[in-house]
Amino acid sequence: MIRHLDLTLKNMLTGEADPGSELKKANISFSIPDEKWQKTGNTLELDVYLYDIRENQELRVNEPDIVRSPDGKITQKMHPRRIDCSYFITAWNKAPVSGGEDKEFQEHRLLTQALYVLLRNPFIPAVHLKGTLKGQEDGIPVLAAQKSHLNDPMDFWNTLGTPVKPGIDCIVTIPLDLKKSVAGAMVISKVTEYRQEKDEGPETPRKVIQIGGRIMDNADPTKGIAGVVVALEEINMTDVTDSGGYYTFDNLSAGKYTFKVIREGVEVKKVKLDVPNADNKNYDFKLTI
Repeated sequence: MIRHLDLTLKNMLTGEADPGSELKKANISFSIPDEKWQKTGNTLELDVYLYDIRENQELRVNEPDIVRSPDGKITQKMHPRRIDCSYFITAWNKAPVSGGEDKEFQEHRLLTQALYVLLRNPFIPAVHLKGTLKGQEDGIPVLAAQKSHLNDPMDFWNTLGTPVKPGIDCIVTIPLDLKKSVAGAMVISKVTEYRQEKDEGPETPRKVIQIGGRIMDNADPTKGIAGVVVALEEINMTDVTDSGGYYTFDNLSAGKYTFKVIREGVEVKKVKLDVPNADNKNYDFKLTI
């Protein structure tokens, strides 16, 4: 994925550059700008060096994403981690002749053009995304010319054994799919027990029940029906099925309830069931469309 990010950045920097600018035709490198690299090539180059990779913990979501499939199973999938990739961007004029202009001026102009592109695009345009980064619904944010993760830029250049050069610090945050999920049958009822402790001893526990079911097409049980009203007659409680045909009821007491299924204002089914169901039967209903 990081390689795809490199290609994406290169695509954006050249693709969003002003026509006829140095950036539009400059060579873009991802090498470490050490002394050996500085002596290779003979063109105007923009070096985009990745120097730090770390998780953005402020964007971490620990709760799993729950997806229900047509067959009634659920999949719990970990949300992607958000990874900050930090780049240090510098300009280098390796050409032996610079047309009578100081090489530093050309480098600074190239650096300015790159800064314009980065600041104009707080999110990488979808057209420039490469590989596994394609189709990112939330977008990929770009933060440029802000506080650097480099503790001391002087140490960076001293380590490379080269004179200090100006550069742009750029942080791009990408999602990293952990590819970890757990699939299983959907829980159709959940019982939670509450007990309050008193001085004279614990009181009788109170049970609160949550149930879930699905309204399906009788001709095709894998197809749920949305917009169907399910009512519990005894307590005047209702819910409406979602796009997958699922409904839920919370905070129920144990007992026998009359389930009324209402479609387009017409009662189409009426069934009496135990909650929770001792036989572990589901609360699904099939309708003829």
